[in-house]
Amino acid sequence: MLVLLSSCQKELNEIDYIYVGSWGSKTYSIEIWENGRGILEKRGSLFLSTEVDARVKITDNEIKFKTDLWAKKFHIDEKPAFDSITNKTYMKLDGEVFFRH
Repeated sequence: MLVLLSSCQKELNEIDYIYVGSWGSKTYSIEIWENGRGILEKRGSLFLSTEVDARVKITDNEIKFKTDLWAKKFHIDEKPAFDSITNKTYMKLDGEVFFRH
């Protein structure tokens, strides 16, 4: 008997495209793609010192990066917005400011 397991990947909803792109904070570097995947890197960590490819799920109040072995959730404190003073787009996750690259 042959059993095939597949990881269903769901693309992001169009409303969540505001999160698509490369973002960085003092602690994390993240990328979010339209296809529902992304990369998470924790800066200065021995345990997660390389980029990790993960599935990304966005809900009203959180962004979740998930692989078969682990998951990391960020609470969305502020959705992406443009700051006309700094000319940068930012969002706030888990109390930390992320800037779009």
